[in-house]
Amino acid sequence: MFIIIDALDEYYTSNREGHNRFLSEVFNLQHQVQLNLFATSRFVSEITAQFDGCISKVIRAQDDDVLRYVNGRIHELLRSQISKHPEVQDIVRRDIVKAVDGMYVVLLLAHSFSQINVNIRFLLARLHMDSLKSQPTVGDIKRALQNLPQGMEGLEETYEQAIKRIEGQEEGYRELAKRVPAWVTHAKRALHTAEVQHALAVNVGMAELDEDFLPEVEILGSVCAGLVTIDKKSDIIRLVHYTTQEYFGRTSLFPNAETDITATSVTYLSFNTFATGFCLTDEQFEARLKLYRLYDYAARNWGYHACATSAADQLVVDFLKSEDKVSSSRQAMMAVGNHSGYSQRGPWQMTGVHLAAYFGLKEAMMALLKNGHDHDSEDTYGQTPLLYAAKYSHEAVVKLLLEKGAKLETKDEDNGWTPLSYAAENGHEVVVKLLLEEGAKLETKGEYYS
Repeated sequence: MFIIIDALDEYYTSNREGHNRFLSEVFNLQHQVQLNLFATSRFVSEITAQFDGCISKVIRAQDDDVLRYVNGRIHELLRSQISKHPEVQDIVRRDIVKAVDGMYVVLLLAHSFSQINVNIRFLLARLHMDSLKSQPTVGDIKRALQNLPQGMEGLEETYEQAIKRIEGQEEGYRELAKRVPAWVTHAKRALHTAEVQHALAVNVGMAELDEDFLPEVEILGSVCAGLVTIDKKSDIIRLVHYTTQEYFGRTSLFPNAETDITATSVTYLSFNTFATGFCLTDEQFEARLKLYRLYDYAARNWGYHACATSAADQLVVDFLKSEDKVSSSRQAMMAVGNHSGYSQRGPWQMTGVHLAAYFGLKEAMMALLKNGHDHDSEDTYGQTPLLYAAKYSHEAVVKLLLEKGAKLETKDEDNGWTPLSYAAENGHEVVVKLLLEEGAKLETKGEYYS
């Protein structure tokens, strides 16, 4: 049996605890069955230490590989006029190969675990070629070649130069070039190009999608100075490399990204078409998904982005006040699978207070309650806001609802569970303590709870 794990270091960078737990489980599995492990990674001492005693071998891409890449793109320089300057082409080839020398990552093989260095020189080569594309004259190209950042140490500077190229564009392109990586960086899942196109077409205050504002796919890549790429097979738009994500994380280039994504998503879900409520058939629902490409992502994730903002924007509160818009959002949020009737999955009577509790939006909940919404409102299955907040461990919302006198012993109709039942089942100790302090009864058990 073989298990292949790609880019192990990326997981380590984003979630060290999860990475260590994951490797521990894989190693345990290897002791139980005949297992060979093949995993790729940069050279990270903490990772290689876990493969101590394994055979290691270094593999590096040859200069000819980089040259083939440069030759494949050299016609892009000076809008194809570079063909008139063969001597400059030779300088480009020589200097880029020199600049990217020493760029590599690590490949780890396990069973007798082996360790192999695999090249990422093409990343820097790509960024350098993108930089040279922006040079207007032969002289500018030659000068840029004299100052190419070298190796891994120069990667940070290369990213900084890319940001400068973005900043140097005309206003409309500049703003577009900032919003694309902001969405890709902060999205809760990988985004398809159509989803990003729709997101970029939204302006706060819009009542309907205007397709005249949809940017062409080609523009999405060209304005971003090579920092994003589009996978033609999957149609996914992503950052060009995991080090790009690390760079953005260090530099905080998009301080308002969560606010912008929240506003865009809520504006989208507030379009007039969603004010008609949920779709009555799978066919109608799928037609809506096809026409409104950001619908699925926005419905499932707007609240998570809203949690990262500091206040309850009126746009959010107005959206939550609309039962029909909430119903349309709930339909996409709850739809799972492709079986007959999957889009008709409840609860149908889910309201704004339920959504606020589901996502843990304290400020929005306060605004809704102030406007007369019922803190003990029940959805189709008898679930109250307190039950949602307890189930998903939103401590602040639980406290708020308890202060407002929310009922402790309400049970959902699906399995007869109480807020305490859900909090305990999901291991939310702080919430369990809060509920017990308010008098929740330990002996109150749901129909299937023991």
